[in-house]
Amino acid sequence: MLRLDRGNDGSLYVGQTGRSWGSTGGENFRLERVVRRGDVPSEMKAVRVMPDGFEIEFTRPVARETALKTGIRGAFYG
Repeated sequence: MLRLDRGNDGSLYVGQTGRSWGSTGGENFRLERVVRRGDVPSEMKAVRVMPDGFEIEFTRPVARETALKTGIRGAFYG
């Protein structure tokens, strides 16, 4: 992400560049407009390191079935 800015209508404009982090869509640059639908999104509130992995706390309850289906097998940065 290169820059964030708010529009007069409350939407969020996101400028992206392909220099170091890839922009979406396969281009070296991108401008996206994000419009809130009115509902409050669920977000990660905290991530804690545990002896057997990670514990993730969300801002809203997550159904047990959903949590069991979701998982990260591995991640790469670099």
